[in-house]
Amino acid sequence: MSKRSRRQPGPPSPVPRRRRLLALAGLGVAAAAIAAVVVVLVLFVFGGGTSDEDKIESLARRTIEVLPAGEWPSLYDSFSDEYQARCPRQEFNQAGEDSATQLGDDLRFLRFKRVETVVIVSDDARAVIVGETPKGEYKVQAAFHSENGEWKLAPAPGTEGCAAFDQLPG
Repeated sequence: MSKRSRRQPGPPSPVPRRRRLLALAGLGVAAAAIAAVVVVLVLFVFGGGTSDEDKIESLARRTIEVLPAGEWPSLYDSFSDEYQARCPRQEFNQAGEDSATQLGDDLRFLRFKRVETVVIVSDDARAVIVGETPKGEYKVQAAFHSENGEWKLAPAPGTEGCAAFDQLPG
């Protein structure tokens, strides 16, 4: 019988264990770096929904959605001081009721579609609001003004009294 030398198992060599720890640490650092990049990209690309364009679009959407919901009077405070000076609240409420009556059965189908051509210059902005009724899309020119850091609806050029939007052709 031959004698084979048997090695007694001893403690593992520290070198492979150190390599595993370094590899795991490297993966952890890489994962953290990727997560940081993703967070930065999300904040940069989406901006948390707080850009001026987003605020103007949200306000434009409300101008259409409040009428079929029967909440037209709630929109009054979203108008600029200039507009409110030329259109008292009672007349504003009546104008909303008149618009709802003119739409008749189409009122319940009134929908916001989109905002086009937003142009912001300092504290003033213009945009085209596109809505839809059963008769098709319609477009209005809308004006906005920033008061105390908040975007408000302003009277579109060429409008008077409680008229705030300029109907655009087709």
